Amino acid sequence: MSDIEARVKKIIAEQLGVEEGQVTSEKAFVADLG
Repeated sequence: MSDIEARVKKIIAEQLGVEEGQVTSEKAFVADLG
């Protein structure tokens, strides 16, 4: 995983209040992450 991808996933997880492991490239923001 690239450094940029890891940083983006961390930010998304923090902003949405989900675990970082739940944020994958196959997920959709609204449908899967709330």
